[in-house]
Amino acid sequence: MNRRRAGMRVLVGAILFLLISWEGWATERLQKEAPDGMTLVGELHLPPGNPEGATVQKAPLLVLLHMRSGDRGDWKGLIPRLVKAGYAVFAIDLRGHGESILRHGAKVSFRGFSHKEYAKMPGDLGLMLQAPAPFQDRVDLEKVGVIGASIGANVALVAAAQHRQIKALVLLSPGLDYWRIRTEEAMLDYGERPVLILCGEADVYAASSSRLLFALAKGPRNLTLFPTSAHGTNLLRATPGVEGHLLEWLAKHFPAR
Repeated sequence: MNRRRAGMRVLVGAILFLLISWEGWATERLQKEAPDGMTLVGELHLPPGNPEGATVQKAPLLVLLHMRSGDRGDWKGLIPRLVKAGYAVFAIDLRGHGESILRHGAKVSFRGFSHKEYAKMPGDLGLMLQAPAPFQDRVDLEKVGVIGASIGANVALVAAAQHRQIKALVLLSPGLDYWRIRTEEAMLDYGERPVLILCGEADVYAASSSRLLFALAKGPRNLTLFPTSAHGTNLLRATPGVEGHLLEWLAKHFPAR
């Protein structure tokens, strides 16, 4: 029985390898150390390379930030669609989540975080924007978009206000204040760059926050409320049409090609 199970695992692994090879993209695990010693981890998914002899076109970078208590695996359903559309996709584990749980070798968890610890997250994103540098022959590090969910949306907006290479934002269920990461001033500082805000209409706090942030946005903006209470990345799984709407908006305001 054990041999049979081992054989099945090998077969499944071989099939997955073939499927990934057929899709034609590579995945790289990247990490950076924050100033406080926290090891930050993410996974970079690279679209297929150009055929030999073809003009090299760098892929724009899409960074994905999950919500509190989640991890980068929350985006597994969306990542293949983004890579197929031509984006390099960098899914990051926020500090205290997923694999980003070691500080000077000791384990830490978001569950014990103070507001000061959450306040480091926008700076973490700025640091992690440097992580794909070894792949800059294939990734355009000056053309970055960020998709964030819940607290990840707040982190994305605050960081984007500080980093001009972030050209577009998609915010899923943002809040005016999640764990003291506040967004009103950041939206004003974000300026005239495009933003898409997606939220469940019955997700009361996020919906009211989304309406206000939409009103503050100065550039191309879109607010779509869905008839659900699903929050953050749960919107993608629970609500038909969200992924398609997101991809259509990206194609118009942050095209891969």
